[in-house]
Amino acid sequence: MCGQRTDNILYQDTSYHLATLPLDSYLKSLTYPFEFQSPDTGLQRGYEGTWEIRDNLLLLVRLGDTFIIIANLSTGKLRIPIGAQIYHGRIILNQYSNSNLY
Repeated sequence: MCGQRTDNILYQDTSYHLATLPLDSYLKSLTYPFEFQSPDTGLQRGYEGTWEIRDNLLLLVRLGDTFIIIANLSTGKLRIPIGAQIYHGRIILNQYSNSNLY
């Protein structure tokens, strides 16, 4: 499997990559979950979300090319890595030089 694009999150006016997928746990909780089509091998889950933390709520503000606002979908912890990605040759490791932010 090739590397997958991440969701993004806006926190305190700065954009970060999100190392967790908050929408996945919500979709799994539905009786009839949505099924997304994968546009390419770099996005096998079929969607790319943009999130924002505002007033201690997790908001899904964009899903693909559609602007939406759905509040407080998180059912667990968020992992927002900060710092430079650690590279090993051509491979980007899913580790960062600093600790998580939130």
